[in-house]
Amino acid sequence: MKALQSLAAAVILIVAFLMHANPARAADARRPFPEQEFQRRLDEWKQAPNDAERLQRATTTLFPRGVSSAQVKRMALTITNEDSRIEFAAEAYRFTIDPENFYDVYDAFQTFSKVFRLHDRIQWEQRSAPASNRGPGTAATRPTGPLPLTDKELGEILASLKRESFDDSKLALAKVVGAGARGRIASRQVLEMLKLFSFDDRKLECAKSAADWVIDPAEFHTVYAAFTFESSRTQLSKFLDVRAGRSSTPARP
Repeated sequence: MKALQSLAAAVILIVAFLMHANPARAADARRPFPEQEFQRRLDEWKQAPNDAERLQRATTTLFPRGVSSAQVKRMALTITNEDSRIEFAAEAYRFTIDPENFYDVYDAFQTFSKVFRLHDRIQWEQRSAPASNRGPGTAATRPTGPLPLTDKELGEILASLKRESFDDSKLALAKVVGAGARGRIASRQVLEMLKLFSFDDRKLECAKSAADWVIDPAEFHTVYAAFTFESSRTQLSKFLDVRAGRSSTPARP
């Protein structure tokens, strides 16, 4: 259970990513409820007779003010039914004032499947919602152009990967994180991720996926340093050649 919880928490990093969050969202100057006021409202909110009523009350009285990801997580944890928790979190995302931290909310779920369902819901709503109806957590209010992962964000990703005992679970997490952070990860950051795998076969699979994520593909050759065996480097090089439509393998540093 702890493994599932840690992976669910980490998987969000679909987070910023997942939801195309941008840490520099200066257009939204709102602040979350002060702690004392939020706790008072949370205590009142928990008195609602059922999950549906809680969602209704949050949508009408709490969300429009703007809530932090940490506050959304605290609210989500009070909802006993995980399907209802997904509905709540998906709605709350539109009103979070710090969507780059929304991965905190994923810690409120105990299984992969629930985290992925929430991710899919948010992605779908992002694609389908008209710009005029989007809340503060959506692309309509963000500056254009993704920002590279910060050292802090990378550190959180690496810490999450380190908590996974097996390469298979690390790979599953890395693929989710990387897909969500597409266009924000530098090749050198991918190298740091690959170093946490024990075996070349999983490093290779992760690296092949990472070729689609990086913001600096010209520097992708740096990831070769993560591999133990020359055969693995050769396989990756051939994969990249085919992907790029090249007929020969370029020299590596």
